[in-house]
Amino acid sequence: MVGDIKVFNIDNAKIKKDLGLEFLTDFRKGLEMTVEWARDFFTTK
Repeated sequence: MVGDIKVFNIDNAKIKKDLGLEFLTDFRKGLEMTVEWARDFFTTK
């Protein structure tokens, strides 16, 4: 579809530099953990 974003990349270097934040979990692992949590949370209710 026109206007759809095909690829989305993020660079967290500015966050690290400006805010001094350091991420403990990489994005892919964090996403996997979030999906696993959501599956458990919404299927047990």
